[in-house]
Amino acid sequence: RYNPLERPKLINYQYSVGVNQFKKIREMTLKRKKNSQILDNIFRQNKKIYFLKEGKDVFWNNQYYVLHARDNIDHLYNEMFKEGVHLLYENVWDCSNYNLKVKINYPITNVKNICKNLIRVPNNSMLNEKQILSIGKKINKVLSII
Repeated sequence: RYNPLERPKLINYQYSVGVNQFKKIREMTLKRKKNSQILDNIFRQNKKIYFLKEGKDVFWNNQYYVLHARDNIDHLYNEMFKEGVHLLYENVWDCSNYNLKVKINYPITNVKNICKNLIRVPNNSMLNEKQILSIGKKINKVLSII
């Protein structure tokens, strides 16, 4: 049987970290939203990528900033790594790639075409404006080469 008093130090640590995160949730979300707006402005003229725009009546927490990199995804990933920025492949959303016991009754061609070209850009509330600007400019630079 589980007894929470067996590990009071761990419980205190988890509790204090959790409480602090909840206290800062609005602040962190607003920072990520600001970072996303900076990246939106940087990528607005770039014809080699698409980015999602937040709708008028929508509130995203902007935990991720995801780009659709068209057929440039591997080049972007590899070159950004050389620039010291680790992007993440975000191609995990195609459920047909997994052995799920779900019957799919519709074509998933669009999902397969879109998911394979998604890449996640760092958007952490700890990143400052200078760092976000640098990441965005490096992405544009890398994509201008091809």
